[in-house]
Amino acid sequence: MIEFLLGLPLPYLLALTLIAGLTASALGIMLFEWLFPPPSLEPNNLESGFIFESLEPFFICFILFPLTISWFSYHDLQSKVRAEASALQFLKNSAGVFEDADRDAVRTAIDSYVRAVIDDEWGALASGQESPFAAAALERLMQIYAGIKPQDQRARQSVLLATRMMATVGDFRASRVNSALQPNGTLVGVALFLATAMTLVLGWFYALPTLLTKILLQGVLTTAMMACVFFVVVLSFPLKSDVAVPRDPFLRILQN
Repeated sequence: MIEFLLGLPLPYLLALTLIAGLTASALGIMLFEWLFPPPSLEPNNLESGFIFESLEPFFICFILFPLTISWFSYHDLQSKVRAEASALQFLKNSAGVFEDADRDAVRTAIDSYVRAVIDDEWGALASGQESPFAAAALERLMQIYAGIKPQDQRARQSVLLATRMMATVGDFRASRVNSALQPNGTLVGVALFLATAMTLVLGWFYALPTLLTKILLQGVLTTAMMACVFFVVVLSFPLKSDVAVPRDPFLRILQN
């Protein structure tokens, strides 16, 4: 289900989220109207209003918490992609100090790994799987560096630096893969629960005089809450929606 929803264009997904939330909200208000008629709530309406006003900041903080976590997780994955690509670009540029055969082997292996990431791993991670082709291409690159026999001091220093940098690339890739394979599905559930709780609490605390005023007030709150839920959902699955983390840093390696 989540695969289908995240495959929709963002405007459609946002509209669907708001329509679903507003429909559920209106039905919930009608249910409350039937279970708790306004006359039964009016005696405590003023006191309940003060209680809700006191709880409102806590509800807002709670609903913004999963949104904030999702936002930082999304940008953390973006940073990891850029860092890994920058390290690979440095290795490709620094290979110029090696003998022609070693230089060409290193650059070809780097391009092969980058293509495996772009063509295979990106789609695999979006489906919740790791790419064995990308892992094998990275292992092949490490083996090429291990087999280089430097001919001068400059080449020896480059091999030593490249060996350390390869360990960094491996760490960046592992961190990137772990971040992509562990979407914040729990945060989506938390956001949905808090949004539902807030709209129900509003209907409980306020004995508004007409059903129309209840639906309108509830609609305003529900729209704000479902917008937060929409952004939590999109950001919690950073490789599946229209705002997926871009592959541009890897694509630029192939262009150089």
